[in-house]
Amino acid sequence: MSIIIYVRKSPIPSCVDKDNIQRSVDQQLAECYAYIESRKLGPDVIEIIDGDVSGNVPIREREQGRRLADILENATFNWHIVTYALDRVSRCPDYDQGILLDWISEGHEFHLVNEGGCTIDGSTATGRFLFRMRMIMHAFEREQLSERVSRGKRHWHKDHSNVAPFGYKLDENKLVLVDPETHPIVEDIMGMREDGLNLSQIASTLNDDGIPAPKGGQWRHSTVSKIVNREEKKRDEALLSTMED
Repeated sequence: MSIIIYVRKSPIPSCVDKDNIQRSVDQQLAECYAYIESRKLGPDVIEIIDGDVSGNVPIREREQGRRLADILENATFNWHIVTYALDRVSRCPDYDQGILLDWISEGHEFHLVNEGGCTIDGSTATGRFLFRMRMIMHAFEREQLSERVSRGKRHWHKDHSNVAPFGYKLDENKLVLVDPETHPIVEDIMGMREDGLNLSQIASTLNDDGIPAPKGGQWRHSTVSKIVNREEKKRDEALLSTMED
């Protein structure tokens, strides 16, 4: 088997240091290469890097995602696909889950280097099972997040009517809307939390990625805690509202 390393860079706010983002990509590549070496997968590697594109964009609608699809779907042999985590490949399970399962059924093997602090080796039956389970969990988490955002708009406290929290903005009628520039960071925080990272680990990851905190400077345990608590409160209020309905 030959090897593909797939890296995706998320769209980033204009305030983020581009050099820090490049260092983050380099770090992902380094960890992928270290994984390849540890598993002795082989020397022949193709790097595919999708730049500044959301994981919510289906694979075939990304420039380099199409390249990945073309290679796998026209292959005369099987490939190892090594990526940092599943959300680097896709955050769009409604569109991409069937595609990924087709690639696996054709004999291609996915390797996740750091999926919630664990590695998933797609060359084993256990690894393939865990990969499928992570896809199911990603779909579930996406639905949960969508519910939190939509219902959270209806549960915004009156005493905060003039200030939107990080990840959101106010329109001219003071309705709370998702901020497309900063809300992806909130999604990443909640995704890391659901993957089992503690608050300090999340803060460290954001700092390593060069993403500034809401008021600038470094992320801290307390800053992450406020965002997580707020989003979890929205979830709880949404669940209560559902039960009352």
